[in-house]
Amino acid sequence: MYNFPCKKIEAESIGNIDFGAYFLEIIDRGQSHHFFINHVPHSEKCIILGTGAVNKKKVSIPYFDRMSWYNLFTVSSIYYFDSTLFFDDVNLGWLYGTNDRWYMEDVANIIIKLLVNMNISPENSICVGSSGGGYTSCVLATVLKSKALVFNPQLICRNWSMPHIERLKEGVLHDDEQLLEERLNLNLIIEKFNYLPCLHIFYNVVAKEDVDNQLIPFISKLSEKYSVMEIKDRIRFDFYTNVKGHNGMIDNDDTIKLIEQDLMIKDDAIIQKKAVNSWLNNILDHCKMKLHSKK
Repeated sequence: MYNFPCKKIEAESIGNIDFGAYFLEIIDRGQSHHFFINHVPHSEKCIILGTGAVNKKKVSIPYFDRMSWYNLFTVSSIYYFDSTLFFDDVNLGWLYGTNDRWYMEDVANIIIKLLVNMNISPENSICVGSSGGGYTSCVLATVLKSKALVFNPQLICRNWSMPHIERLKEGVLHDDEQLLEERLNLNLIIEKFNYLPCLHIFYNVVAKEDVDNQLIPFISKLSEKYSVMEIKDRIRFDFYTNVKGHNGMIDNDDTIKLIEQDLMIKDDAIIQKKAVNSWLNNILDHCKMKLHSKK
């Protein structure tokens, strides 16, 4: 469908990044990781986009979600593919990799090298994705110390669809292994890196299971470590309505505007401190009350 040049290099050989749009396969210590790059001349900012679940019966991999948007952005963009999906039957991997090797770590290190050679600092980038790609975007924002704009993301992957979890287990684990929880839970990622990133999270209120099983448990656990004001100062939640539930997204044009808007403003400006949703206030206050009652 896309007739772009394909390039292949070793991770340690990453140097000046060519301008233009092309596929890039990077070999990192024997493991292939796949990217689509659009390097815009004189761009000082970058949009980093991830892919969630992929139906491998309908599309070939590596596959890059929202790739058709690349020429709608005025700045550079990096799309990354999750090589966990090369394992049989796995169609959602959250950049898990194997127990011996965390692909998230590989991809983050590669993206840092790409940004350095594009003369773009991580704080001038934004990680974007939805669902599983929303989770990896939040984790990347934590690791890179950048920011993220995400839609209906998983925040606690174990609370997501069991068939996806079971296929991941069957695909990547040996008989005596268990999934490593610290790779599949944003709370544990934030704790590991001791950094609360600037996140702009949208949820479709029609997808009640996302709110009940992802958002509320995430905030509840986060409130054990951070104060209500700290959470409000770093994370903005917005809500919309789409009858298609979890897969119902915001209009493409509006999403692109949101990406460019959040990218261009400073982290703290993303958070409207005086306009926090009252529903979110109630959740945060409830979590704090639960925490104090345990003491």
